[in-house]
Amino acid sequence: MTTSNMPRLMAGLVCFSLISACVLETPTAPFVTDDDGSGAAFARRAEDYSNAGRYDQAIKLYTEAIRLEPAYAYAYNNRGNAYRNKGDYGRAIQDYNEAIRLEPANARTFYNRGNAYFDLVDNGRAIQDYSEAIRLDPAYVYAYNNRGNAYFHKRDYELAIQDYSEAIRLDPSDAVSYRNRGIAYRRKSDRGGAIQDADTATLLDPTGAVVYRGSGIDHGRSGIDHGLRGDYDLAIQDLNEAIRLDPADASAYHGRGFAYGRKGDYDRAIQDFGEAIRLDPAYVLSYNNRGVAYQRKGDYDLAIQDFDGAIRLDPSDALAYVGRGIVHSLMGDQDRAIQEYTEAIRLDPANASAYNNRGIALRDKGYHNQAIHDYDEAIRLDPDFASAYNNRCWQFGVIRRPLKALSDCNESLRLRPDNPDTLDSRALAYWLLDKHDNAQRDLERAHEIESTFPLWRDRFREFAEML
Repeated sequence: MTTSNMPRLMAGLVCFSLISACVLETPTAPFVTDDDGSGAAFARRAEDYSNAGRYDQAIKLYTEAIRLEPAYAYAYNNRGNAYRNKGDYGRAIQDYNEAIRLEPANARTFYNRGNAYFDLVDNGRAIQDYSEAIRLDPAYVYAYNNRGNAYFHKRDYELAIQDYSEAIRLDPSDAVSYRNRGIAYRRKSDRGGAIQDADTATLLDPTGAVVYRGSGIDHGRSGIDHGLRGDYDLAIQDLNEAIRLDPADASAYHGRGFAYGRKGDYDRAIQDFGEAIRLDPAYVLSYNNRGVAYQRKGDYDLAIQDFDGAIRLDPSDALAYVGRGIVHSLMGDQDRAIQEYTEAIRLDPANASAYNNRGIALRDKGYHNQAIHDYDEAIRLDPDFASAYNNRCWQFGVIRRPLKALSDCNESLRLRPDNPDTLDSRALAYWLLDKHDNAQRDLERAHEIESTFPLWRDRFREFAEML
């Protein structure tokens, strides 16, 4: 097989960190004068410091409030919030534990502890805490949204969508849940649902004032919405403003890196993913996407390092195994690639890209029937997977089943018109059926679209030599 129709390995940049917004719930201290010497007075002052982002001062004042009133659950909860905003999740969880011991029926504290576990990528414990918050307060919109986020990161997109839908039912004006549900729909390849939810989110929140983990706002039109619709220049503009308003917002750097990556500016993408990782060393998606960017640049060793980093942080991250498999495949180690894709499938049996890519590796080893089986599964999981149809089309051509090949190529071109790879694959099917005029037209069109494709006479010779 020549390089002019090398089936495409699928390792797209992962949708940027999305999933807005683990908002902290900070109860308000009872109204008191500042000089009455009570724990509530210190808590009120601490709240002002915390709202201003001066968390060290807030922690000192909450600590004094606790010294004065050792059973002050409010102060423990809010000191936990301050610790979490500093990235000290261990101390935050300790404070939430104490607040829960003192007030076991307070839904907000379970919610906040769930956010801390979510930050630590402990999605199981996060889900438990969000569920308890919902049990205590069945109308808790934030808890439904954030439990949806945790399910999303476990790749359980159906449960995520259910939670986002319930948040929307409780609050039809909740732009954040529409935005997140749209991202989940996109992961399920429901493009119509994704676009509809993104449009609704923008309609509800035209200024994009989305809170990111309690710090700053995404100012102007939502960069996330623009990114979902492929408007990457507008996404970059919005995320530039988000970063100006909050230079410590890892999500904004990640989102801008995603947009640069989709524009093919991998150097800037790598810079932004690196900054996101510096700000949040547990940012698994940034490791994944920086790995993809390095892979696209041909820096395979650095790509593998990043995929290794993602797996170290989250051993259940199927996307990182797919990414690492692609690098091994590009380096010619198909056995290692197959191992990586197989592990990705074990972790995420609905990962169509893993099946597609394993099919390519199997094909390169000469296992034609096994390759077709994997393409079959990729298409079953994602009926609109144009690359999988193209790859199966080529495979059917190689084993001289041109009618099946032609059917698959026509479907691939319906989904992705004028794709030069698929035109080349269909030319093989036509050539096998002795429809040389049709084959010539497809090859001429492929060469017109992408000049690296060979001229039709050269390609005909290659077909004859290959088969």
